[in-house]
Amino acid sequence: MFQILAHRHTTVGTAWNLGRAGSIITPPYSWDADPAFSADELAAVLTVFRGVAEDFSGFDVDITTQEDGLANPTLRVVLGGTGDWIGFGGGAGAAYAGAYVNTTYQPVFVFTGAGSLFVPKLAWESASHYIGHALGLLHKGVPGRSMYTGQGAWAPIMGLPFYKNVTQWSNGDYPNASNTDDELAIISATLPFLPSPTGPVSSAAAPLPFSTGPDQMSRGAAFAVLSRPTKTHYYSFLAPVAGIANITAVPAPAWCASWGSVGQADLDIRLDVLRGDTGLVVATSDPDGALDASVVLNVTAGTYVVAVSAVGAAAGGYSDYGSLGAYTLTAAWPAAVLPPPKKQRAPRKPGKSPPPTSPAPALQQGGVNSTLSPRLVIVPGITLCNVQGVSFYAWLRDRLQRKPPLYLDVTLRKMPDCAGARESYWIPFMRNELRCAEDTVIVGHSSGAIAAMRFAQRYKVAGIVLVATYETSLGLASEKRSEYFDTPWDWDAIKANAGFIIQFASTTDPFLGLNRGLKGGWQEQMDVAKKLDSELHIVARGHFLGRKYPEIADAIEAKLMGYNRR
Repeated sequence: MFQILAHRHTTVGTAWNLGRAGSIITPPYSWDADPAFSADELAAVLTVFRGVAEDFSGFDVDITTQEDGLANPTLRVVLGGTGDWIGFGGGAGAAYAGAYVNTTYQPVFVFTGAGSLFVPKLAWESASHYIGHALGLLHKGVPGRSMYTGQGAWAPIMGLPFYKNVTQWSNGDYPNASNTDDELAIISATLPFLPSPTGPVSSAAAPLPFSTGPDQMSRGAAFAVLSRPTKTHYYSFLAPVAGIANITAVPAPAWCASWGSVGQADLDIRLDVLRGDTGLVVATSDPDGALDASVVLNVTAGTYVVAVSAVGAAAGGYSDYGSLGAYTLTAAWPAAVLPPPKKQRAPRKPGKSPPPTSPAPALQQGGVNSTLSPRLVIVPGITLCNVQGVSFYAWLRDRLQRKPPLYLDVTLRKMPDCAGARESYWIPFMRNELRCAEDTVIVGHSSGAIAAMRFAQRYKVAGIVLVATYETSLGLASEKRSEYFDTPWDWDAIKANAGFIIQFASTTDPFLGLNRGLKGGWQEQMDVAKKLDSELHIVARGHFLGRKYPEIADAIEAKLMGYNRR
């Protein structure tokens, strides 16, 4: 586990303290003299977290912004201060080689109080760089310069990666490299590569999960991580009739478009589409100057295989060696002609309670019938576009997906307008694409929890699970723009439309926690629980950005185990 720590930190009893009197006090990450976190500073910390998570997305490691000591080994990465105590100036941070496996030589320091290192781009590049040292990596340089500044759009993470948009792990396959160590091999000796979700050849392709809509189109999606070079993921789909297919693969979207720099994914994608019967490639996409890839092609009836692979870009200055990371694959293809959909009653207007003669579909006690178990839809938080690679979403899906005794159908998809999370985009998408309805339990995290409440205010659902929820914009401009807080809440409608309501609140949440976070955040969580009569679970889990939370899955299973659909 990596713990990215932005609060005030005291270092004592470590190798850093040898020869130094007293403790080493690192002030909080800050842009100003105010020790309290502003909304912008919290957003910047999240940006640093996302940058580090992208650099290590191909490895089996949890990354969090809270210090909880739950995992062993754990590497603490402290953001803040100028590093004056260390005795040399001009450094971006400090780390002992191999510190990941020996806490005596921790933490890793990133001196965000020095110069312009508070800028998120510089902070996350420094954090990944010094974590690299803690895992045993050395600098990547050229003759006369110990840290290479890069070429084209690219720079090595273990060089000087501040000024390039694409930064990756490197084996020194650039001109005049002074160090050709295989960084991926060194990292994976401590942090294993993530396994492949598909077979290693096209004949072992994984069927692409899909659903068919009233427009006679089937739509499928997959979320995975290309975790090592030369690996290709294969997915298959069956087109029962001829027509047009649209296929797109997108890496983690840019997560930082301010402070004069852009955070981009480490992964550059190539798409190939093959005929399943012959293995012949019928379409390819690897556009210059872009990390994503998409194809539009005419298909005839038959099976097709989609190959997702990592590539380099000669014009961008990088090979395929460090082209690794999470991606989202979406595909749409013609389906067999369906009967016309049944007419549905028009949805109620927002803010209206359902009529007393039409109560929410209750979950009644009795043995579970797996064919009638509710569906589960996971709705992520704002800016968490890479739903496969961040937070607990993929873990929860895998924990509950079609496994006994409930055999739940779990949906997890990238949301539209993921960086803005606006209600006008999300609620229709949840209704029309995610098919949230009376048989659906919605698990919403942060902004996703707000969306779950607004959805339940309008439509009947089997239940909602609210993780880190609130009821106002909390003074944040991004929340004000989300549209969720433009109209009053109808708490009675939510209670009437939701078969059950479970809520998780964390005392250590940096945004909503008890005695920390944004003003009023904790009280809002408690107020929501009271207004919704929710089943409230109080835990200490930060903002729930870790990779797994068994208590959430346990609560869902416990709620559904003793119930059945009316």
